[in-house]
Amino acid sequence: MKRFFCILSVVLTLFVANDSLSAQVVKPAFNTGDNILNLSVGYGGKGFGIKASYERFMVSLLDDKASVSVGANLNNSIKVRHSVVDTDDVYESYTWVGDWLSLGVIGSFHYWFVDKLDTYVQLGVNVGLTLGDFDTYAFCGWTSALGARYRLSKDFSINAEVGYIVGSYFTVGVTVPLTIND
Repeated sequence: MKRFFCILSVVLTLFVANDSLSAQVVKPAFNTGDNILNLSVGYGGKGFGIKASYERFMVSLLDDKASVSVGANLNNSIKVRHSVVDTDDVYESYTWVGDWLSLGVIGSFHYWFVDKLDTYVQLGVNVGLTLGDFDTYAFCGWTSALGARYRLSKDFSINAEVGYIVGSYFTVGVTVPLTIND
């Protein structure tokens, strides 16, 4: 919960700083009704991960400087751990492989400080399966991230996220539009 309030305070501080710096008109990177697909790779506590997510921009706020989007994500993380166990002065080596697969819903709050740069805070809930060498179990968890997406052209953007993104602490990737309403 501390992380949530920390993220919220950073976002609110950025709003105040942006409004006090200038009254320039910033064109949003995405508009209400736009649909996008994100493909990312990441690394973190659960090892290497792959994330695919879909977002639809639902409503514009704050004189079109902000937007809210909703969507879904599919994640896969793989972790390999090697350990040596000492049992009665005999060393045994084990390699453990875990595979996390999850599906979730996400909601994001986007804010545009400059043209073509989409900054956002994302929260979500995921359900999934962990398939390991020794056991298999289901889980339900949350995801939260701070992200930025830079629109290089009408058809291509790059993105990066930090936070807890279903097994990864950092992801980088690309964004392609499915539909864009310019």
